[in-house]
Amino acid sequence: MYFKYKIKKINKNKLPDEIKTNKDLMEMINIIEKKSDYFIKDLLGKGSFASVFEGESQYENNKNLFALKVINIFSQTEKYLTREININNLLKDIKFVIRFYENVHLSSKYSLLVLEKADFTLEQFLLDEKKRTNSMGLSELKAFFIFSQLLNGISQIHNINIIHRDLKPQNILMLNYQIKICDFTTAKKIGDSNNEEQTSLGTANYNSPEGFDTHKIIMKQYPSVDIWALGVILYNLVYGMPPYKIREKDTSPDFTTLIHQIEYDNKKVSDNFNKLIKRLLEIEVDKRINISQIRQADWFINNSKILCSIFPNAKNIDYNFQECYKKIEQQKN
Repeated sequence: MYFKYKIKKINKNKLPDEIKTNKDLMEMINIIEKKSDYFIKDLLGKGSFASVFEGESQYENNKNLFALKVINIFSQTEKYLTREININNLLKDIKFVIRFYENVHLSSKYSLLVLEKADFTLEQFLLDEKKRTNSMGLSELKAFFIFSQLLNGISQIHNINIIHRDLKPQNILMLNYQIKICDFTTAKKIGDSNNEEQTSLGTANYNSPEGFDTHKIIMKQYPSVDIWALGVILYNLVYGMPPYKIREKDTSPDFTTLIHQIEYDNKKVSDNFNKLIKRLLEIEVDKRINISQIRQADWFINNSKILCSIFPNAKNIDYNFQECYKKIEQQKN
């Protein structure tokens, strides 16, 4: 049990200028610290619908840092907010999903989701690796290290009939080199029927052909939506760039042309890698590879063997990811 005398003190003057000079952010911080058990330390990100802060408990007993996602209820109706909270609760025991701790109703304007804090996003990791190695993309083994974790996470999410529907490097976090999938704002349970999805889903460059099709409302709840995004992410991991580019305002991209224009460099990567990408980025849903087939693909099997030879514990779903990555770094690849 917590007592008043155990409450910490935090000096707001130490907050970054980016926060102190923003009236809306300061309003959020004041209400968070008044209506919840958390202090704000920094701003992690800001979007149209939510702001994410780094925070810590107001009690001395709790030394953890948290990601505090403040949602503007006016920009995200309560129906969608309730759905996101329910999905977070369903997923909170999945290893490769960012952990959800609690929801705090701050006011009629703001709601707070308290989440596990990661080290960085996959997007940040890739930028840092590019600067550090002065090269475009990761080795295929490093890409497999990340992709296999991501696949395990998506597999577990799909097993409880939830589709993420906005997978991208910004929504994939890393904690001690372990993948943590986050942001279930657009996620949905399979079979949850309503007529809300007359527009395209997620982020244009990672959205599947059926995700753009306003006539395929049911298709937008299929696991294939996430499989397509996995293909775009995997290509990006190795080639260091997206396979194609779609403008956010483009509501009806020509995927046949886009797919034919994808560049494959057989000198840079293996044939098995390019074969897998082509099966992931299959326009026709019925022909697109599924998770079981991905694990049976030659590229996946070969890299799994290599990883286990370097770090034998990697044959288990749960292993020391940070130590494993150090071992991969020591290899000439």
